[in-house]
Amino acid sequence: MKIVAYCAQTWEIATTKTLDVVVGEKKLYTSPPLDYSNINMKEMEDCSILVFNLHGMPRNPMWFGSGPNGMTLAIRDDMFNGLDLSKAIVIAENCFGEDPDTPEEDSPMTTAIVKAGAKAIVGGTGLNYGGSYTSIGSDIIAKWTIWGLQKGWTVKWSLMVAKLRMLLDLSLAARDAKRFTIVGDANVKMIRM
Repeated sequence: MKIVAYCAQTWEIATTKTLDVVVGEKKLYTSPPLDYSNINMKEMEDCSILVFNLHGMPRNPMWFGSGPNGMTLAIRDDMFNGLDLSKAIVIAENCFGEDPDTPEEDSPMTTAIVKAGAKAIVGGTGLNYGGSYTSIGSDIIAKWTIWGLQKGWTVKWSLMVAKLRMLLDLSLAARDAKRFTIVGDANVKMIRM
């Protein structure tokens, strides 16, 4: 199993904690120093789980990183053209992912990932709060979804268990994370490599 994560440098510590549950090969890239001009998109192929923890904006065809010097353009939707994500389940902690209930407000980034063949995408539909130094909200959803997928559970069951872990958390981050949804096949399982 191979897991690749691409996150804002600001969230590197929290994303590292999210990936603590990973059994197997894992790679974490941050923006900065990486950005749209130097990220190796081919690194995302042949992975079982692909995690994004970048800044998203409504109906925007790009996601952003952030660091001490401000925002960076991390990745654009056209960068998924020709990419084969057919083995991947994608977890997008970013704000403003796809909302299956409002297709007229499709996220160009989610659409690009679907066109690249991802089996399923787990993501939030609006603002999704995560931590910088500790795991909260979307970080917890990502962590426990990964944990469930590694157990051989479906995406649907893994996300449900992740949400159940947050039932007693009344923070805004938890409120937003509980709205995470699935685009694609909710009954798919991770491919073990």
